[in-house]
Amino acid sequence: MNKKELIAAVAETTGLTQKQVGVITNAIFAELTQQLSQRERMLIRGFGTFDVADRAPRTIVHPGDGKKM
Repeated sequence: MNKKELIAAVAETTGLTQKQVGVITNAIFAELTQQLSQRERMLIRGFGTFDVADRAPRTIVHPGDGKKM
């Protein structure tokens, strides 16, 4: 399911217009993005937790020429 399909499904379930649901969905994603950009954790009970995790860099090998990247 992509964002457009999500908006359509929520609109059908709630009886709101797709435009209204789109505004709400965009606001939720914008706030989530803002919190994560500030390295804040976001917990939505019953759904999940969003946070930023640092990972060590990896070295990979290019399959075409075998060079390490």
